[in-house]
Amino acid sequence: MKPTECARGHEVPVATCDACRDAAAVTSFLETLARERDPEPLPDADELFRRARIVERLFHAPAPVERAIRRLQLFELLAIVVSAMTLGAWLLRVTADAAQQLPLPALLTSPQAIAIALGAAALAAALPLLLALPLLVED
Repeated sequence: MKPTECARGHEVPVATCDACRDAAAVTSFLETLARERDPEPLPDADELFRRARIVERLFHAPAPVERAIRRLQLFELLAIVVSAMTLGAWLLRVTADAAQQLPLPALLTSPQAIAIALGAAALAAALPLLLALPLLVED
């Protein structure tokens, strides 16, 4: 379609043609719009880029709060492991001290002493996992 043609192929705008009237109305509107000056100039490209970066950081990047929470969870897990190891070492020492006070044949034959020793070892081994399980399981 040439600029002087309407949708029906008329070379000169015909007054009875709807397409010619529409083309003339759009043309006059666009010419008026082109003559007008915009009261507010376009914003600076650097300013637009800066705003876009701020929006990207706020809505598309992981929030700083989420990163801080992950760090706190890591330190909480580390504290749980250290506490559990300390508790296990203390239980081992208390059990060893109690075992030194008993005669050796009584210790090997006593089911209570064996159960206490196995329970302390199991608790020392399982405590870090039991305490850290809520941190390891994600919602």
